[in-house]
Amino acid sequence: MKDRATQAERKQRKRKKRPDVVILVNVPKLVRFIALLVMIVLAILTVLHLIKQVMPLKSYAVEGISVYESVDIFNASGLKMGDLLYKIDEDAVEERILDACPYLASVELRPIFPTKLQFSVVGRSARWYIDVSGTKYALDGDMFVMDDVGDVKGLTKLILPNVKTVLVGEVPRFGESESEVKKTLEILAQIRESSFQTRLSEVNLESRWAISVEVDGSYRILMGDASDFSAKLRAVEEILTSHLPEGCVGGEIDVSMPQNPAFKPIYSSDGESNTP
Repeated sequence: MKDRATQAERKQRKRKKRPDVVILVNVPKLVRFIALLVMIVLAILTVLHLIKQVMPLKSYAVEGISVYESVDIFNASGLKMGDLLYKIDEDAVEERILDACPYLASVELRPIFPTKLQFSVVGRSARWYIDVSGTKYALDGDMFVMDDVGDVKGLTKLILPNVKTVLVGEVPRFGESESEVKKTLEILAQIRESSFQTRLSEVNLESRWAISVEVDGSYRILMGDASDFSAKLRAVEEILTSHLPEGCVGGEIDVSMPQNPAFKPIYSSDGESNTP
């Protein structure tokens, strides 16, 4: 017991002998150092800002996929080499480019220090076309009018109800009422989600009570009105994938009554047709 008490006393004496560590901080000097550091940073930022104000545009780059060449996009911007890079009105330039390049969905400008300007573009891809008084207009997947076109190969003809105006960069104005527009767009959205949507050659939505589509340019499909539309699409899918007789090259499919579809095929050899 005595040995344990002695050891405890020795440890206590050692702890008493250890000097306390005291850190002295010169507060005024620390404050001056921080203030000097802040001033240096502000001075650097100010110098960089002043330099930017006089940096001329010397080069540019275009990233993204579109049908336009880089030089076409730059020319559409209205800019020229030597313009002060960091004083460019980016919103105005972007608007000029989109007005001049209807096949672009968006464009974004980004100055790159010291003298380079980068254009980031997203191109539109033509999906549909509409025919208004003999003039054909290409539309992208979101139905924005891209431009009038002469060659419509690979595009699906879209017939809309009561087309009023067609302006580049906008969705065509059509329909006699908001409800007609809404219902037409709902029907079109369902058609676009079908398994045969890439095979469409025509979608006729001129009347919601007599909807029809054409597949592969050979199969005319009568869908009737907009009721049970999902069931009608499924019926079309089943016929096109499972019920095409050998030698059939086209025909008329009537799914206006999806529970009892009718198919009049056309054959390549003798033109024979029947209804299974």
